[in-house]
Amino acid sequence: MPIPAAWNRAPLPPNSLTPLPPCAIRAAGWLRTQIERERPRNEEDRLLCAVLLGDAALERRAQAEAEAYLDTEPQDCLGRAGWLMRYYGFRGDKRVPRALLCAVRSLYQALPGHPLSAQEAADISLPLQTALWLYNLTGQKGLLEFCRLLKAQAPDWTSTLHVFPQTRPVADAPDPQTDAYWRAHGVAVAAGLKTAGMQALFEGGLKNETAFSVGWSKLVHHHGAAHGLFNADPLLAGANPSRGLSPQVVVQMLDTLPALLWALGDPACGDVLESAVFNALPASRGLQRANQLLPGEGEPAAGWARYGASLWMAASDGGLAAIGYAPCQVRWRLCGQAVRLQVDTSYPAEERVRILVHTAQPAAFPIHLRIPAWAEGARWQVNGEEESAAAAGRFARVERVWREGDVLTLLLPMAVRTVPRYHQSLSVERGPLVYALAVEKETPWNLALLAGRGLEAGREDGLPVVYACAAATPSWERSGDVPAPPPVAPCVRAEDARRVRLVPYGVAGARIAQFPGGTERS
Repeated sequence: MPIPAAWNRAPLPPNSLTPLPPCAIRAAGWLRTQIERERPRNEEDRLLCAVLLGDAALERRAQAEAEAYLDTEPQDCLGRAGWLMRYYGFRGDKRVPRALLCAVRSLYQALPGHPLSAQEAADISLPLQTALWLYNLTGQKGLLEFCRLLKAQAPDWTSTLHVFPQTRPVADAPDPQTDAYWRAHGVAVAAGLKTAGMQALFEGGLKNETAFSVGWSKLVHHHGAAHGLFNADPLLAGANPSRGLSPQVVVQMLDTLPALLWALGDPACGDVLESAVFNALPASRGLQRANQLLPGEGEPAAGWARYGASLWMAASDGGLAAIGYAPCQVRWRLCGQAVRLQVDTSYPAEERVRILVHTAQPAAFPIHLRIPAWAEGARWQVNGEEESAAAAGRFARVERVWREGDVLTLLLPMAVRTVPRYHQSLSVERGPLVYALAVEKETPWNLALLAGRGLEAGREDGLPVVYACAAATPSWERSGDVPAPPPVAPCVRAEDARRVRLVPYGVAGARIAQFPGGTERS
């Protein structure tokens, strides 16, 4: 089996988590169905689909595409670095690091006389990641000098994320040729989160290491919405749920978050990734809004294969770490033994995750389980015994001598909860799923949620739903084709209260996912 795509070698400090090569994971169940439905638009996603599905024909096509890119000009090769690093993890083709080294060297020599444009400087995350990946394979110190040279030409994303000056929607767009424009561009901001994480790898420092956690909390406070990401259409658009989220931002975040898990090992990155995959991704048909009255148009963004490839990572203590929970099989060598983990679950529709261990000989290794921040009261057990509690927002470490047929069961309690948002509006969540009112013809959409009454989980036709209590709010009107901002704490009549059904956010083409919090009057 090829070595992991970025297994650390001195002198970089070892990462707590390292991506597995794509060939280590096979999708199953509902995840396989989602990947089969995708229509990937680029080579990297096509490779991931082929490998996760075990499709030999697609794999051969992906190999032919890789052969073509290895013979291109250095600058073109660097532009396909993400795809080539994935391919190396799959095939172990030694021509990949040689080609990427040539591409990095070419850019390094050109930079002094040809500085990066404002757009190129705003997103140096992929060249940084490529250089660090190569450094871990080769130990060539010139690659770190290349990283420093790139950083000198780019915006200081670490300081920007800590200070975060963009607290309001960007109404008057700056000149696209300026640094100010790209600091407010949604895709560039999503890539900037990754850039700060890459800087933490080669520079260290508490400021770099905390840039994501500090910057993300400010970003979602000022621009976040119920879909789990931040509004940008394409510039940062504020937290009004009627503002849009570009599908390009969703795709970039699906690239950024696994890279941050590699760089930082922060389980909060897994929480954000999970929320984006289960909510924003299936709704990405063009510009999406948390509150929208017309269905989105176009093909949904491709991302399920990226998520599938990030479900498990290698841990620095010789074990495996579960980043997300979906039906799949993981094959890896641990303690000198070939080990296969079979994940069986309907998560996020259900609370239980079952992991079956297959090993020819007993093997001692840890399995790290990411416990989401919302999963208060989570617990795990092995073979139906030894139940143990797990702290929310952290990794639970389960270490033992594993034998053929052992079953590790994780229970993640999913209480229905409301989350306060823009204009004191409320979103309804259960587990990683956001729930929304599906807007249909002749169906009232302008409802205020009575949060203290009637929140209850259920199932209809195999679909997880939430029942809530809401009342008509005539003061909440349209603003063109979208709802106006939710009114703050509108008064509603008690006799108007009725039970409504909320469905998963990604299921509803037109939806209301952020409701005013109604106040009853007698």
